[in-house]
Amino acid sequence: MESVTGFAAYGLLYLSVITGIGLSSPRGRRRLVRMRLGGSHEALSLAGLAVACLHALDGLPRLRLAWLLPPFAPSPGLAYGAAALDALVIATVTFYLRRRIGSPLWRWLHAVAYLGFAFAAVHGLVIGANAWASSVQAVYAATLGTAGALAILRVVEALRQRGRRLGARSSA
Repeated sequence: MESVTGFAAYGLLYLSVITGIGLSSPRGRRRLVRMRLGGSHEALSLAGLAVACLHALDGLPRLRLAWLLPPFAPSPGLAYGAAALDALVIATVTFYLRRRIGSPLWRWLHAVAYLGFAFAAVHGLVIGANAWASSVQAVYAATLGTAGALAILRVVEALRQRGRRLGARSSA
């Protein structure tokens, strides 16, 4: 059961990251809203967090609750899983506090979701029940590759927008 919930949580997290990148991009936002997927990021994030918690709790009969904090995990694989879960909690909680903490801080804290996604992948590859299977490794490679490429494209887009704004200010 643990491997099923872990893989499901990872899949939901991947979809959440992809829709989050799309919604943060002006072009992507228009397309996703037009496709009526605007609320999907929040739903996928909450579902991913719930399934990740179920995955963590599924192993608790033989695990200690303190192991959910990376420094107390008995192995690097569990530490990555704990860090992924912690990052998901931070990204989710700060989403609901964004008006109170302000947009700049919220954006930085919400970006922890990218680390959470990477940590979840490492966790699955290090101690996943089927991590040795080439099909599972292909899934991790494809999801990390597409999410990473989209994140890089989004950062490049943001830097170009910032450059255009700075150029417009200096010429005015």
